[in-house]
Amino acid sequence: MTDFAVKVTVRNARLLRAIKAAGFATQADLARFMGKSPQHINAIINFREKPIANGDWSELAMDISSALRIEPEELWPHHMRDLLTARNSIEAEIDAEQLAQIAAPSSLEVDKPLLAKLVAAITHPKRRAMIEARFGLTGEPERTLEEIAKDYGVTRERIRQNELKAFREMREKARRLGVAVPKHPYRY
Repeated sequence: MTDFAVKVTVRNARLLRAIKAAGFATQADLARFMGKSPQHINAIINFREKPIANGDWSELAMDISSALRIEPEELWPHHMRDLLTARNSIEAEIDAEQLAQIAAPSSLEVDKPLLAKLVAAITHPKRRAMIEARFGLTGEPERTLEEIAKDYGVTRERIRQNELKAFREMREKARRLGVAVPKHPYRY
């Protein structure tokens, strides 16, 4: 027997985090910066509009990606590109056990042995050292973007960009080896 009616709002959390990380307080601020209507930005955040049009990135997706200085693949991975919702919400009736599973905290544990194995795929030595420091692969505690940026005399954003490039290289190596593709542990 179902005891709960659950309504889940479906929004692109990756995009929302990127908007905040880029220094925009709201989606409307991003829209003003881009010279676009807030309704257009909200449509793509709420999955009422696809980021892909005719087999390529839509103009809006490219504009958003450019404004946030993030590759579109980072904002809309394969599993999110074709998702459309009528009202950006999904409703379901569930029982207490299903609700407990949904509410259970999930772990963002990093698979460090796999990560260490794939770090060798990073071609740039400084980028490799940044990843090792970031995820504590040298025996030291994990370090923040800010701490690593201070060591290299660059901005936090530059370290983040290098981190994303390193993960692209590691994902490619993982695909070639036929192992599970590592996800960036702090982006989900």
